[in-house]
Amino acid sequence: MVKFCQGQIGAAAMISEVICHELYRAGGMHVLDAVIVEASEAFATGWNETLGTGLIDGVPEPPIRIVAGSYFGTVYISGVYDGPLASIEDVEKPEHLVLIWVFDCLVCNIDRAVRGNLILMPWGKDRKFRLIAADHSDCFCGSTEFSTGTWRELMIQRTRVGGVLVPEAIQASGGEDGLLLAIQTARYALGGGLGEAFDHVPQEWWNFAHILPEQVEETLWNRLDALPRLIDTGFWRGDRYGNLEGIPLIQL
Repeated sequence: MVKFCQGQIGAAAMISEVICHELYRAGGMHVLDAVIVEASEAFATGWNETLGTGLIDGVPEPPIRIVAGSYFGTVYISGVYDGPLASIEDVEKPEHLVLIWVFDCLVCNIDRAVRGNLILMPWGKDRKFRLIAADHSDCFCGSTEFSTGTWRELMIQRTRVGGVLVPEAIQASGGEDGLLLAIQTARYALGGGLGEAFDHVPQEWWNFAHILPEQVEETLWNRLDALPRLIDTGFWRGDRYGNLEGIPLIQL
């Protein structure tokens, strides 16, 4: 899948995709194979000339015109599901669900619970779901906020974000200890993956989006230092969490 995003907001969305893809990969999570593709003048012209000639479920495809340039894409993967995830018992490694949520809180991903943003891959002889974190175009509090400059202030104010089966995953992964381990993993990923992520972002995207890599780096490190407080890791200490007749005592 290629995201033909253009302009300031589109460039911000693609920067978000590249940075978060590399961070989540560096944190040991499963991600889609990502590529930067180049659309030539000839390809853009040919694409634009065919607009409106195809159908999607019987409806004319939307008129998305493109220009020559670089775009973010992911390699197609088959045999997977786009959700929903019904039970923590169906998950191959609950700690990966905790990792995804902690990293989502770090980068302020606003739409993990949207269907398709957590891909389920049947795995192993028991066919439990291996989790693939996908679609990171709305991190940094959203692509619009990321492109308009309001994201830095918002990331200071925002606490935890929504997720999928988060209380159950935290409980299955050791409560506070599991959360602190996930935060330590995020620290490792920032130290080892952020520079490489920046190197993968085409300079033209930074220019279009009016975002500086130094701003992203400073904001993420500051947010990481505040993360134990922002997500209240102490709440999950000892017996202060659990279920009452199957209903989690905290809903995220």
